Amino acid sequence: MIGDRYILQEELGHGAMGQVFKAMDNVLQRTVAVKLLTKASDDDESQRRLMIEAQAIAQLNHPNIVSVYDAGIEQDRPYVVMELLVGKTLDQHKTTSIEETIAITSQICDGLEEAHRQGIIHRDLKPSNVIISQDGNIKLMDFGLARMSNVTRVTQEGTIIGTFNYLAPELIQGQPASAQSDLYALGVILFEMIAGKPPFEGENPTAVLSQHLYAPVVRPSTFNEEAPAVLDELIFNLLEKI
Repeated sequence: MIGDRYILQEELGHGAMGQVFKAMDNVLQRTVAVKLLTKASDDDESQRRLMIEAQAIAQLNHPNIVSVYDAGIEQDRPYVVMELLVGKTLDQHKTTSIEETIAITSQICDGLEEAHRQGIIHRDLKPSNVIISQDGNIKLMDFGLARMSNVTRVTQEGTIIGTFNYLAPELIQGQPASAQSDLYALGVILFEMIAGKPPFEGENPTAVLSQHLYAPVVRPSTFNEEAPAVLDELIFNLLEKI
């Protein structure tokens, strides 16, 4: 039992920081998701990142952002309790039309707008952090790499944190993250939904990062003739190198 109230039922996934479990809240009698650090990653920086995730998301109340219910420490292991999301992530979903792509992008924008309004930057926006619920609602999740404008930095200057396929050029160069960094990642996601492939590909992460820095963007309509010119222009603006 976690926090004297959450009974872990089954593992839903795991990553570098820890595991996510389906759990039962014994107090409110509802099913929740619990993110718990593993012992293997039980270091100070990982703990602080997880607690920053809880603090960041707890300030947000928006239909396109996952809700956080609780957070704490259990036997020196930080945990975050969130709403249990039933659906699939964007990387598991194939968009079937330009209209669907626009609808998904619009909801991502709504969630980002609220986060940015409160000074919260996602820092690791990617398809696996965008979930499509069974009713078609889009939710942004995993703010574990979020950088709040009013909290102490967790990572050292110059350290690259994020997924290389979606990293904005300024992050690759070690500059501070900003709302523009999230919008760049959104541009990559939008390009992928339209073209069926990322804007930059390479044999290794270094090659991809180099293209993020220096390579021009090919119009996504080159790969999907149904893409209107206005989306080409939008993606060009989102992927502008600053």
